[in-house]
Amino acid sequence: MGPLFRTLTRNYARFSGRASRSEYFWFAVFAGLVQFTLWVTDLAADDGEILSKVADLALLLPFTALTVRRLHDTGRSGWWLLLNVVPLAGQFVLAIWMALRGETGSNWYGEDPLAEYRWETR
Repeated sequence: MGPLFRTLTRNYARFSGRASRSEYFWFAVFAGLVQFTLWVTDLAADDGEILSKVADLALLLPFTALTVRRLHDTGRSGWWLLLNVVPLAGQFVLAIWMALRGETGSNWYGEDPLAEYRWETR
C-alpha cells in the first residue's frame, strides 16, 4: 500500500505525463474497495448513501487525472475521455485502451513510466 499511497498523493490532480497499466489497475482496485466498503456501511447505517457519495466526489478528480495519464501512455490525447458520454460503446473502447500496453520509450506526453524496468534488446 506504500507505493500506491505515494503515487496517489504525488499525482492526485496531475493531468500531464503518463501512467502505467499497473498504476491504473491498483488505483481502480483501491477505489473499488473504498466504494464497496462505504456502500456496505451506508446500507447498514441506512443513511441514504451519504458516505459513498462523498467517496465518489473525492475519487472523481484523481481517477480522471489517472485516466488521462493512462491515455497519454497509449499515445492518445486526454480528450478521448469524452468517449464516456457515448453509452456502452464509448466505455467499452476506453476499457480496451486502458488495458493496452503503453508505448515504449518516450512519446509526445513524456517519458515511459516503465523505462527503468524494461530490458532494451539490441
